[in-house]
Amino acid sequence: MIGSEGMMGSKGVAGSKGNLRIFLGIALLAALLYGNSFLNQFAFDDHKFILENPSIRSFQNIPSFFSQDVDKLYRPLRQALYTATYAIWNTNAFGYHLQSLLFHILNSFLVFLLAEKILRKRKFAFAAALLFTAHPIHTERVTNITAGFDQLGIFLLLASLLAYIWFREQHKKAYLWQSLGLFILGLLSSEEAVIVLPLAALFDFFSREPFRKRLKVYVPYAGITVLYLGLRFWILGIGKRAEGFLPYTTFATMGAAIIKYIRLLFIPFPLTVQQGIFLKTLSFFSPQILVSFAIILLLVSFAFFYRKRFPEISFGIFWFFIALLPFLHFIPIQTVMAERYLYVPSAGFAIILAFLAGKAADAPWRPAKKIIAYPLLMIILASYGVITVARNADWRDDLTLWQRTIEVSPWSSFAHDNLGFAFEQKGELTQAIAEFKKAISLDSENYQAYANLGVAYLKKGEIDAAARELETARKLNPSYAKSYHYLGVAYQKNGDLEKAREFFLTAISLDGGDYEAHNNLGVLYAQLGQTGFAKKEFLKAISLKPNYAEAQYNLKLLKEIPEN
Repeated sequence: MIGSEGMMGSKGVAGSKGNLRIFLGIALLAALLYGNSFLNQFAFDDHKFILENPSIRSFQNIPSFFSQDVDKLYRPLRQALYTATYAIWNTNAFGYHLQSLLFHILNSFLVFLLAEKILRKRKFAFAAALLFTAHPIHTERVTNITAGFDQLGIFLLLASLLAYIWFREQHKKAYLWQSLGLFILGLLSSEEAVIVLPLAALFDFFSREPFRKRLKVYVPYAGITVLYLGLRFWILGIGKRAEGFLPYTTFATMGAAIIKYIRLLFIPFPLTVQQGIFLKTLSFFSPQILVSFAIILLLVSFAFFYRKRFPEISFGIFWFFIALLPFLHFIPIQTVMAERYLYVPSAGFAIILAFLAGKAADAPWRPAKKIIAYPLLMIILASYGVITVARNADWRDDLTLWQRTIEVSPWSSFAHDNLGFAFEQKGELTQAIAEFKKAISLDSENYQAYANLGVAYLKKGEIDAAARELETARKLNPSYAKSYHYLGVAYQKNGDLEKAREFFLTAISLDGGDYEAHNNLGVLYAQLGQTGFAKKEFLKAISLKPNYAEAQYNLKLLKEIPEN
């Protein structure tokens, strides 16, 4: 299926006029579909990973990214990219959206180069790349600023795979070393890059050369993978995170998730941050799970037994399942199911669609090209475009995002909690409290909703009610810093400064980056007349957030008081 000729040619990939036109076509389509995302502000986890992340404020922190647990993730190169991007754009959301779009364009072009190896016709590969570029499922990876940083790892993953194929075709060791180098960089950017080896084996499986002759080349990839996983497990403590992990239940749930992923590829609507898969409620022998696994078995069996008759379709199916492996919870991850997980798997789906459209266009019945294949492809692209543009608008800001999420996923305690927080930030406390209570009614163990409800009560001046909710949050999760921080505020307001100090110190020990806790502790020290300690806390708050006006004002007032 994969021939012996390489893609480089005498002019090289970059110098090919045909490739340049295709690249520009992909870029134009992507710009048209994602242009309205430039109007969007920071939303969702952008606050945690960018706006309130002190570690990305200085290039001096980059070495620590390679040896420490940062936000329960081990993606040091992605963290370094955060740092570089923040140095250029600071809090200008436009620059982050531009970077994400550029990565999506580059990844779409790499999909074209890889698809050409499988489909063997440039026009078919171009169709696959356009389908990949336009698919609405990618909005969570492209429009969401934080998820957009994961595209660095995906770019390196796809580039490593392409270099490997060039090595196989042209037998030049330079390409192998390039592939291995890109593989290492990809792993340091995103754990998703672990699929380079199985995807390389997939290409070999469909190649014309005997598969067994290629096995020894896999050794360095396997060695690098083992070393990376060992380092990742050691730094992140994966074994501890797996406590309470139930493989039986998770296996059943992932069967249902795979079928939902397939449905979203065919019908990408409605899209939501909270896709509904309920880990605790599914039984392996429920009809939903049995049907799900029957469909999965049917697809895999078709791909294997018809691999010679329909190699393009078989390849696309295998690509989908292999690319989805990092998100099937063999090792527990934070999110059960997410649309962004389909970014790489969807390339297999695009290859299948492009192949089917191409076969229809090449059918003996000549009118098929004009009245079936091309019109159908245009209809699919147009529908994708409409949904993508509309979905971009959902990410306009926190309030818009979570209102839209609740419309689609009204059962989500997480979504109601986040909508309540968006209302609280706008000072709309009555609506915020209602959303927090709804979140708690949907999930009585949502400690974050209890803590947020307590903060809302604090802002309304209802100190006793605030303390009650914050105590509940603390009991549900004794390591949640926010509940200690605002219990400190509650006790401070009630005049129990010693108790407040204990809570502030506990909050800071759990989350040293909480600049507000440092500021509030500084205020408390000032109340106690301990101006030296107060100054230290205000300076710490400012170091964590240089434009923190409240701490700067407090420090200015403190200078008028003699130190004790």
